[in-house]
Amino acid sequence: PVVESAALLATRKHASAEMEKLFGEKAAFETPKPEALLNRIIHIATNSRDLVLDSFLGSGTTAAVAHKMGRRYIGIEMGEHARTHCIPRLEKVSGFGRGALNV
Repeated sequence: PVVESAALLATRKHASAEMEKLFGEKAAFETPKPEALLNRIIHIATNSRDLVLDSFLGSGTTAAVAHKMGRRYIGIEMGEHARTHCIPRLEKVSGFGRGALNV
């Protein structure tokens, strides 16, 4: 149904709100993707324990959702936000705690 699909595909506004909730600041990225959208894409395209590659990791949303869904993941990011956004986000999601992940 169209209404269900529209509800699943949350807007960029929702993604920005998610970023602000996670990091206490406005989204540092022009096109953040909402977790609900990435959850739907990963659900359709992969199976449990599959490998998800995100070669432009950004804030780490894809890796965080993949982790929550029991997927393995590889994220590549060259920007400083690899340290300022990706690592803190993945430490929260993974439960490994501060300092557990390295770049």
